[in-house]
Amino acid sequence: MPLHHHEDRQSLVDTITFLETEVSKLAVENEALQRDLKRFDRERRSLESRSISSQRQIADLEKMLRMRDDQLERADRHIRELSEKVRDLQEDRQHLDHDIHHTEDRYERELQVAERKNRQLRERIDTLEETCTRLKKERDQLQQQPLSLGKSHTDVADDLLFVREPSHASIKGYNTPNGNLPRSMSYQVN
Repeated sequence: MPLHHHEDRQSLVDTITFLETEVSKLAVENEALQRDLKRFDRERRSLESRSISSQRQIADLEKMLRMRDDQLERADRHIRELSEKVRDLQEDRQHLDHDIHHTEDRYERELQVAERKNRQLRERIDTLEETCTRLKKERDQLQQQPLSLGKSHTDVADDLLFVREPSHASIKGYNTPNGNLPRSMSYQVN
Protein backbone atom coordinates (compact mmCIF):
# COMPACT_ATOMS: atom_id res chain seq x y z
CA MET A 1 0.00 0.00 0.00
CA PRO A 2 1.32 3.29 -0.91
CA LEU A 3 2.22 5.50 2.06
CA HIS A 4 -0.01 8.54 1.33
CA HIS A 5 -3.17 6.36 1.32
CA HIS A 6 -2.33 5.11 4.81
CA GLU A 7 -1.75 8.69 6.08
CA ASP A 8 -5.06 9.91 4.54
CA ARG A 9 -6.91 7.03 6.10
CA GLN A 10 -5.33 7.61 9.51
CA SER A 11 -6.11 11.34 9.25
CA LEU A 12 -9.76 10.58 8.52
CA VAL A 13 -9.94 8.17 11.46
CA ASP A 14 -8.37 10.78 13.77
CA THR A 15 -10.80 13.48 12.55
CA ILE A 16 -13.81 11.20 13.02
CA THR A 17 -12.64 10.29 16.53
CA PHE A 18 -12.19 13.99 17.39
CA LEU A 19 -15.64 14.89 16.05
CA GLU A 20 -17.29 12.03 17.93
CA THR A 21 -15.62 13.25 21.14
CA GLU A 22 -16.91 16.79 20.49
CA VAL A 23 -20.45 15.47 19.89
CA SER A 24 -20.28 13.57 23.19
CA LYS A 25 -19.11 16.71 25.03
CA LEU A 26 -21.92 18.77 23.51
CA ALA A 27 -24.47 16.12 24.47
CA VAL A 28 -23.23 16.31 28.09
CA GLU A 29 -23.46 20.11 27.99
CA ASN A 30 -26.95 19.82 26.54
CA GLU A 31 -28.03 17.62 29.44
CA ALA A 32 -26.52 20.09 31.91
CA LEU A 33 -28.35 22.95 30.20
CA GLN A 34 -31.63 21.01 30.38
CA ARG A 35 -31.09 20.47 34.10
CA ASP A 36 -30.32 24.17 34.53
CA LEU A 37 -33.48 25.04 32.61
CA LYS A 38 -35.60 22.87 34.89
CA ARG A 39 -33.92 24.36 37.94
CA PHE A 40 -34.57 27.91 36.71
CA ASP A 41 -38.21 27.02 36.08
CA ARG A 42 -38.54 25.80 39.65
CA GLU A 43 -36.87 28.94 40.99
CA ARG A 44 -39.13 31.14 38.88
CA ARG A 45 -42.28 29.47 40.20
CA SER A 46 -40.96 29.82 43.75
CA LEU A 47 -40.23 33.52 43.28
CA GLU A 48 -43.64 34.21 41.72
CA SER A 49 -45.37 32.63 44.67
CA ARG A 50 -43.41 34.67 47.23
CA SER A 51 -44.04 38.26 46.28
CA ILE A 52 -44.41 40.87 43.61
CA SER A 53 -41.12 42.46 44.65
CA SER A 54 -39.30 39.59 43.14
CA GLN A 55 -40.52 40.49 39.61
CA ARG A 56 -37.11 41.85 38.75
CA GLN A 57 -35.54 38.56 39.72
CA ILE A 58 -38.09 36.74 37.59
CA ALA A 59 -37.28 39.00 34.66
CA ASP A 60 -33.59 38.32 35.16
CA LEU A 61 -34.24 34.59 35.32
CA GLU A 62 -36.36 34.78 32.16
CA LYS A 63 -33.56 36.60 30.43
CA MET A 64 -31.16 33.91 31.57
CA LEU A 65 -33.61 31.26 30.37
CA ARG A 66 -33.79 32.92 26.94
CA MET A 67 -30.01 32.98 26.87
CA ARG A 68 -29.97 29.31 27.85
CA ASP A 69 -32.56 28.55 25.17
CA ASP A 70 -30.39 30.32 22.61
CA GLN A 71 -27.40 28.33 23.81
CA LEU A 72 -29.42 25.11 23.56
CA GLU A 73 -30.48 25.94 20.02
CA ARG A 74 -26.91 26.72 19.04
CA ALA A 75 -25.71 23.49 20.68
CA ASP A 76 -28.40 21.47 18.87
CA ARG A 77 -27.49 23.12 15.57
CA HIS A 78 -23.80 22.43 16.22
CA ILE A 79 -24.55 18.78 17.06
CA ARG A 80 -26.48 18.41 13.79
CA GLU A 81 -23.62 19.98 11.83
CA LEU A 82 -21.06 17.72 13.50
CA SER A 83 -23.23 14.68 12.85
CA GLU A 84 -23.42 15.62 9.16
CA LYS A 85 -19.65 16.06 9.06
CA VAL A 86 -19.18 12.65 10.67
CA ARG A 87 -21.46 11.08 8.02
CA ASP A 88 -19.57 12.86 5.24
CA LEU A 89 -16.23 11.75 6.65
CA GLN A 90 -17.46 8.18 6.94
CA GLU A 91 -18.52 8.27 3.28
CA ASP A 92 -15.11 9.70 2.33
CA ARG A 93 -13.48 6.93 4.34
CA GLN A 94 -15.52 4.29 2.49
CA HIS A 95 -14.49 5.80 -0.86
CA LEU A 96 -10.87 5.90 0.27
CA ASP A 97 -11.05 2.27 1.44
CA HIS A 98 -12.46 1.31 -1.97
CA ASP A 99 -9.67 3.22 -3.75
CA ILE A 100 -7.04 1.61 -1.52
CA HIS A 101 -8.47 -1.85 -2.20
CA HIS A 102 -8.52 -1.16 -5.96
CA THR A 103 -4.93 0.13 -5.85
CA GLU A 104 -3.77 -2.89 -3.82
CA ASP A 105 -5.40 -5.25 -6.35
CA ARG A 106 -3.70 -3.46 -9.26
CA TYR A 107 -0.37 -3.51 -7.40
CA GLU A 108 -0.71 -7.27 -6.77
CA ARG A 109 -1.44 -7.92 -10.46
CA GLU A 110 1.52 -5.80 -11.56
CA LEU A 111 3.73 -7.51 -8.99
CA GLN A 112 2.74 -10.94 -10.32
CA VAL A 113 3.52 -9.85 -13.88
CA ALA A 114 6.90 -8.46 -12.76
CA GLU A 115 7.71 -11.66 -10.87
CA ARG A 116 6.79 -13.78 -13.89
CA LYS A 117 9.01 -11.63 -16.13
CA ASN A 118 11.78 -11.84 -13.55
CA ARG A 119 11.56 -15.66 -13.54
CA GLN A 120 11.68 -15.72 -17.34
CA LEU A 121 14.72 -13.43 -17.36
CA ARG A 122 16.37 -15.57 -14.69
CA GLU A 123 15.81 -18.66 -16.83
CA ARG A 124 17.30 -16.90 -19.85
CA ILE A 125 20.28 -15.76 -17.82
CA ASP A 126 20.80 -19.31 -16.51
CA THR A 127 20.64 -20.67 -20.07
CA LEU A 128 23.12 -18.05 -21.28
CA GLU A 129 25.44 -18.80 -18.36
CA GLU A 130 25.31 -22.51 -19.17
CA THR A 131 26.04 -21.76 -22.84
CA CYS A 132 28.95 -19.49 -21.89
CA THR A 133 30.37 -22.17 -19.58
CA ARG A 134 30.07 -24.80 -22.32
CA LEU A 135 31.70 -22.50 -24.89
CA LYS A 136 34.55 -21.67 -22.48
CA LYS A 137 35.17 -25.38 -21.94
CA GLU A 138 35.22 -25.93 -25.71
CA ARG A 139 37.62 -23.03 -26.17
CA ASP A 140 39.88 -24.36 -23.43
CA GLN A 141 39.83 -27.82 -25.01
CA LEU A 142 40.69 -26.36 -28.39
CA GLN A 143 43.51 -24.32 -26.93
CA GLN A 144 44.92 -27.37 -25.16
CA GLN A 145 45.02 -29.53 -28.30
CA PRO A 146 48.64 -29.72 -29.50
CA LEU A 147 49.36 -28.58 -33.03
CA SER A 148 50.76 -31.27 -35.26
CA LEU A 149 54.09 -30.21 -36.75
CA GLY A 150 53.48 -32.07 -39.96
CA LYS A 151 50.14 -30.39 -40.77
CA SER A 152 49.63 -27.19 -42.67
CA HIS A 153 47.69 -24.28 -41.22
CA THR A 154 44.76 -25.21 -43.42
CA ASP A 155 44.71 -28.78 -42.10
CA VAL A 156 44.91 -27.54 -38.51
CA ALA A 157 42.06 -25.09 -39.10
CA ASP A 158 40.12 -27.84 -40.84
CA ASP A 159 40.63 -30.13 -37.82
CA LEU A 160 39.47 -27.42 -35.45
CA LEU A 161 36.42 -26.45 -37.48
CA PHE A 162 35.15 -29.82 -38.63
CA VAL A 163 34.43 -33.13 -37.01
CA ARG A 164 35.24 -35.97 -39.35
CA GLU A 165 32.27 -38.26 -39.21
CA PRO A 166 31.56 -39.80 -42.60
CA SER A 167 28.48 -41.60 -41.27
CA HIS A 168 26.65 -38.24 -41.05
CA ALA A 169 27.23 -37.39 -44.71
CA SER A 170 24.23 -39.48 -45.67
CA ILE A 171 21.80 -37.52 -43.47
CA LYS A 172 19.24 -35.79 -45.65
CA GLY A 173 19.59 -32.04 -45.68
CA TYR A 174 23.31 -32.00 -44.83
CA ASN A 175 25.46 -31.13 -47.81
CA THR A 176 28.92 -31.35 -46.30
CA PRO A 177 32.18 -31.51 -48.22
CA ASN A 178 33.88 -34.89 -47.90
CA GLY A 179 31.47 -35.99 -45.15
CA ASN A 180 32.71 -33.33 -42.73
CA LEU A 181 30.28 -31.69 -40.33
CA PRO A 182 30.93 -28.27 -38.88
CA ARG A 183 31.97 -28.67 -35.25
CA SER A 184 28.97 -26.66 -34.02
CA MET A 185 26.56 -29.00 -35.85
CA SER A 186 28.13 -32.11 -34.40
CA TYR A 187 26.41 -31.34 -31.07
CA GLN A 188 23.01 -31.32 -32.74
CA VAL A 189 23.59 -34.58 -34.63
CA ASN A 190 25.20 -36.59 -31.84
